[in-house]
Amino acid sequence: MLLLSPDLMPASVSVNDFFGNRVMVAYGRLAAFSIVCSTPVILLYVLISRRLGAGFAPGGAVKG
Repeated sequence: MLLLSPDLMPASVSVNDFFGNRVMVAYGRLAAFSIVCSTPVILLYVLISRRLGAGFAPGGAVKG
């Protein structure tokens, strides 16, 4: 898929565009951007981790 609009690009491409064109990297901004981008994924995992674990529990398996 070819995305021509910068608004539709994923966060990893935005990070590369923002920090990849510079000689010196601002590590504070890079760390802040990484935290902001990873926070929704971590929150989603925390919210559904119990349900995922219960779904894979061996007690729910069909005995043959």
